[in-house]
Amino acid sequence: GITSLQMGVFGGIIVGLGVAALHNKFYKIELPQVLSFFGGTRFVPIICALVYTFVGILMFFTWPVIQQGIYAVGNVVLNSGYAGTWVYGFMERILIPFGLHHVFYLPFWQTGVGGTMEVAGQMVEGAQNIFFAQLADPSVKHFAVSATRFMAGKFPLMIFGLPGAALAMYHTAYPAQKKMAAGPKRLVFIVGGPYGFAPGIHQMANEEISLSQMTLSHQMIRLLFCEQIYRAMTILKGEPYHHE
Repeated sequence: GITSLQMGVFGGIIVGLGVAALHNKFYKIELPQVLSFFGGTRFVPIICALVYTFVGILMFFTWPVIQQGIYAVGNVVLNSGYAGTWVYGFMERILIPFGLHHVFYLPFWQTGVGGTMEVAGQMVEGAQNIFFAQLADPSVKHFAVSATRFMAGKFPLMIFGLPGAALAMYHTAYPAQKKMAAGPKRLVFIVGGPYGFAPGIHQMANEEISLSQMTLSHQMIRLLFCEQIYRAMTILKGEPYHHE
């Protein structure tokens, strides 16, 4: 029964940037002797609580206007049809080398920029949230194209991109190095998903290689693989890996 603002991802961005700025400004503050216990890093949560009390009051008056602007941007994208979808996909792909694609697509997935829809009596905003809400609703027979189009198109690249890159490496290798580029016939690499493999896969493997203890995206895995392949080739050629 309490009215609240649904600021979503943008609320987290505002709080994160503000807390970082307040921390950098006050984490070394020195208070009078009687209040010295609350100095330094202990002062940061205190000042954050005070500042964001007023920020919350300010957002109560300003956020509805900003939210209407966000919805307007979302309507422009949704009403632009396939052209808007193409621009969205093109911008996301072109930002991947810079690591900024998350900043671009998250508003479409998690906020009103990706559209709003009533699902099972609840108003849901964000393309991914709409899709998951419809997935959990047994009465939904067809998923909303306006939401799922922001999550389609990249999976063929993930599935066929790495084999295509390997085939390109083989065809562009020098004739004397084609056999080395082809590698042993029984060597198979399997890249796991975010939840790993079933126990049976681990038992069948002759060797397991972990690039990181973290769960990395396909794009990051490609970069790590390229670096390791370059290192292996320099060793095979007898060249120094680190340039003096």
